[in-house]
Amino acid sequence: MVGLIGLAFQLPMEPAFAQDPSGKELDRQDGEVAEPETKSVDGEASQTGGQKDEPGPRTPEERVRILGDLYTRLTEAKSAENATVIQKAIERIWLHSGSDTIDVLMSRSEKVIKDGKSELALTLLDSVIKLAPNFSEGWNRRAFVHFSSGDYNRALGDLRNVLALDHKHFQAISGLASILREFGDEKSALKAYRKVLEIHPYWDSAKTAVKELSREIEGQEL
Repeated sequence: MVGLIGLAFQLPMEPAFAQDPSGKELDRQDGEVAEPETKSVDGEASQTGGQKDEPGPRTPEERVRILGDLYTRLTEAKSAENATVIQKAIERIWLHSGSDTIDVLMSRSEKVIKDGKSELALTLLDSVIKLAPNFSEGWNRRAFVHFSSGDYNRALGDLRNVLALDHKHFQAISGLASILREFGDEKSALKAYRKVLEIHPYWDSAKTAVKELSREIEGQEL
């Protein structure tokens, strides 16, 4: 069973979209954006509150181009500080739905998640996914709720959808790695965490996990 889960989440190593640079999101200085904190499935803090006064991508194609450029810049970041600026830009694009209705539902889901109301959060996120099945952050947030409730199979299903829409979504890959680790599939988890670091070399929880899992696996193979 665990082996099949690992195979089901083989991660593509090449980009599935063109990386046509825009660079506009990186003109801001770190610290200009004050955004509410959320967490990915594995608990890594992220800033995904979004900025209502910032124009987002006007078309799905533009969104793909911007994300492609930002992921390239993140991979090539020369410092943790620079990576943080790029990460925040990526997270703003992730959260940009292009729909006022979806934005309201996502905002409400964030509040009820913080209030510990998982069932209501799932109801809201079910609506997000029904209305906007191509909005990856709806799937990602619902995966977090399922994971927090201990429903790893449903979390895996949602993460699969995130990665089908955006195979470089490092939060989703990190969440997948966390679940594989919970299932005892350390080798697949290590592979996933290493994939995270290929995309985001400064993702702290992935760096820690790679060190821990490398020691565990090497010890088992002695």
